[in-house]
Amino acid sequence: MLRFLKRFGFDSEELSVVYSGYVKPILEYASVVWHSSISVKQSKELESIQKRACRTILGGDYNHDALVSCKLDPLSDRRVMHCRRFAEDLPKNERTPSLIPPTRLERHGRATPTFFPNSVLIPIP
Repeated sequence: MLRFLKRFGFDSEELSVVYSGYVKPILEYASVVWHSSISVKQSKELESIQKRACRTILGGDYNHDALVSCKLDPLSDRRVMHCRRFAEDLPKNERTPSLIPPTRLERHGRATPTFFPNSVLIPIP
């Protein structure tokens, strides 16, 4: 698709927008669900698709900093970010309270135990 658009005269900025709007969402679809179970090989294959897109977008200007030139993050970093954001937003969602275990305060009526301020800690060898 990118090569086809490049032949029609799209510049690198427009190709980057097309990649970010059409191709990258397909590569990242439901990544929160499958991210933890993909192999290193599969992760590299996804990165190679993005690398190939950068090569198409940049053409002769392609170098080892292609992702930076295309203003793209590695897909693996984006998957981690999506998982982290999902985990942070999960407790805030009204529809998912049963998916999160209760906190210590909710279970026992007290927070995580703290050390008494006047106690002396003796290191264990």
